[in-house]
Amino acid sequence: MRVITVQHKDVYKRLRKDGIYRATEEYVSENLVKPYRFMQTYFRWESTPIFLGVVGHNVNYGGAKFDENSIAMEFEIPDEYVKIQRYYDWSDFIYFTELPWEFNDTCNVEKFGSVNEWALTIMNIKHDIARADRFRDPLQASVEMLNIDWLVDTLENLDKFQQDYNDNGGVNVLESLSKYK
Repeated sequence: MRVITVQHKDVYKRLRKDGIYRATEEYVSENLVKPYRFMQTYFRWESTPIFLGVVGHNVNYGGAKFDENSIAMEFEIPDEYVKIQRYYDWSDFIYFTELPWEFNDTCNVEKFGSVNEWALTIMNIKHDIARADRFRDPLQASVEMLNIDWLVDTLENLDKFQQDYNDNGGVNVLESLSKYK
């Protein structure tokens, strides 16, 4: 699966040096620790999830940090390593993890029971990806690690990329980094 992530340049350096990169909670915002741990436990991963956009589908890089220390990396990752979520379902899970009473007020509690039970239904929609309406359902991918053998391309000047995909409401279809060179 062709995917793109925006990371700190140190991630790229470590990937080149070690051949594999695994994230840790060290740089995870406090409000994201609980949902990240949930995903990590659900998939039985040894490390913190890494998030990527799916090339050919609508995306939103609302959680990415864009600055002079950022780099976009494009990967071709074997499907068995990739989990897919709808971007806004994942965003809702983060919100409801922080404010679980909001879940009770706005969602069908009888159907799902709790925030965590509902989260089990959104963690990997890969089977639905072919049916995803790419104009309504921005997608994100998550992986446990990055492997240098999967790296296809990098991009350091992220100005245009950021303009197209950062907090864009998920209205743009993600294209390969070669478009931005």
